Amino acid sequence: MAEDRTAVNRKFQRDLKTLLKKDEGECKQLLYAFTYINERAVQNASIREHIEKYDTKVLKHVEQGITDLEKVDRPILVIGESSAGKSSFLNLLIGRKVLPELSRPCTLCMCYVKKGSELQAHVSSLNDCTPRKIIKGNRLTDQQFQTELREHVKYDESEDDPNRCLEVFVPCSILEDNVFLVDTPGFGDNERVTEKLLKFLTRAIGVIFVLNSSTSLGISEDRGVPVLQEILRLHDSGQIPAFDPGRIIFIANKWDTVTECERQDHRQEMINKIQIFWKDFHETQLFPLSVTEVWRKQNKGQINEDYVSAEADYENVLTRIHRTVESCATAKSRKHKMFLKEVIKHMKRFVDPIDQDLNENVRKLGRFTTLVAEMECKLDQGKEFIDDQASIVQRKLAKEIFEYLNKEESIDEIFKWKQFPEASDYNELQKEATSAIQKFIDEAISQHILNVTELVDELDLKIDDVNAELSRIRKQITCFLKDNDIETVTIKSSATNSDIMTEEDGGMDISGVTVAALAIAVPLLVPVGLVGLIPMIPVAAAMHLSPGSKMSSYKKNKKQQLDIWSKQYIQTACTESKLHSVVFSYLDDHIHTKFTGSCSDKLVREYKQKLDDLKEKYQTNTLPDGFLEVRDVCRHMEEILRQIELS
Repeated sequence: MAEDRTAVNRKFQRDLKTLLKKDEGECKQLLYAFTYINERAVQNASIREHIEKYDTKVLKHVEQGITDLEKVDRPILVIGESSAGKSSFLNLLIGRKVLPELSRPCTLCMCYVKKGSELQAHVSSLNDCTPRKIIKGNRLTDQQFQTELREHVKYDESEDDPNRCLEVFVPCSILEDNVFLVDTPGFGDNERVTEKLLKFLTRAIGVIFVLNSSTSLGISEDRGVPVLQEILRLHDSGQIPAFDPGRIIFIANKWDTVTECERQDHRQEMINKIQIFWKDFHETQLFPLSVTEVWRKQNKGQINEDYVSAEADYENVLTRIHRTVESCATAKSRKHKMFLKEVIKHMKRFVDPIDQDLNENVRKLGRFTTLVAEMECKLDQGKEFIDDQASIVQRKLAKEIFEYLNKEESIDEIFKWKQFPEASDYNELQKEATSAIQKFIDEAISQHILNVTELVDELDLKIDDVNAELSRIRKQITCFLKDNDIETVTIKSSATNSDIMTEEDGGMDISGVTVAALAIAVPLLVPVGLVGLIPMIPVAAAMHLSPGSKMSSYKKNKKQQLDIWSKQYIQTACTESKLHSVVFSYLDDHIHTKFTGSCSDKLVREYKQKLDDLKEKYQTNTLPDGFLEVRDVCRHMEEILRQIELS
């Protein structure tokens, strides 16, 4: 039986990882979809009007969907009245008695049970996950670890810090990534603790309700019933959109306290009672269980003759929990996909009747408008993105050059004196030495930029991504214009600006190494000598030579004196801020060589002019206000939904 359970757990973990990965991708697409709808509705009153025409709460639900999809956690709450055995039940699922469990209420703060490689606990806050204390279990027995935790769930501490919570990390087969269980305070004995639970309910994506079979048919009208009613209220109002009431599990714990002859009737009475307060409840959602008897069978091999089905009941619970965890792993994407379909349906009720009556010319205009707007948006985003990346490269490259020039071992590598400066007097020697030192530094900086291609290559990849996106849209526009017999817009390339190209041109593709070489070799790309941006400082002034220095001291040891002058020149003339200017000059020319932004700017202006001409030609004033925008949003959402369904 143990081997079978291990195999089942391994398969479950593999399946769960696959589900989570798929759900994560779908949630990102849905978040983009809802954010797009919300932004367009804010920017355009017509879109908002037509979306809300058939349901005034649509955009409110969209905003709630954005909030929900931004949360990556998938908490499954284990709730129940005080002393129902929630912590004991969780210990059984974990397979280790690490959570505090007593006959009286013992869990008085939220306790997250998450998957970890080893046993440990973090004391933190609901509002701040930064651990205030870490309890490591690798050197503690489970009993010692449990005792340590008990000190942090006592009520007197919780009174001082109502937002305090525990995160317990433990190897567990039913948990994975952001799917975790939450051991909640028992409700009923303390109003403040109950209020804390009710506030936390909005975070729930699943619920396991542990009932005490020995009292009040498992649920009290003044304790458990109000909590169930609050969960339903929150769900109906859209505050916990990913929660599915039909997937809640009710665990009838302490089933061993019910005599064998009474169990069938007792179970039916519990079902009847729950059905009164929980709509759509089905009897298959209730699972009898005795945590005590399962522990006894697993640890001591003893069977209670009055409850021989204890282990079978636990297997049923595990099977259902596996299904529930899998369902919770995909609950967000599943729920929000359904809602996105409803949003699309609302928009199509406005779009479809008009769209069917539109003539071909109006449809052309709508598509052209969308493409031009998309190109303009991508161009603006691309420029900003490349500027950010270039700033990062500029800082890194300037810092690298600065550090290279100031390394002790770099002196001999940079200054390879084959012939020492000579002059008849000291002033001439200053000029000769200054000129020679600057040439060496110029060559060193140029060579360093040429050799350090990783940073430039990284920038090139970002530029290539932006160019590819702009090229994709340009090709779409070109195909659109040709397919619809509209005169093609052409921007001719210029010999003095390599980034200007025709709209059918693929753009230049120069590797980082090639461009770096050009930047050094070609005066058009970089000012004469990279360190031409660094002022010419005479060595004597830069080095602060003492008045008593003589020409003879230089002739006595030329190499040593030149090394001293070189270091002082680097410290004075080659500051990091001046090197920033050098690198900026290089990157600015490099980006202009690589990025097709100028061409795209001109094309956008031409496309807008063409669009204005077509608007006048097609007389779009016959269309309802906002129709094109709503249709654009609707089609965009349909495409996203199609991609999700295919994934």
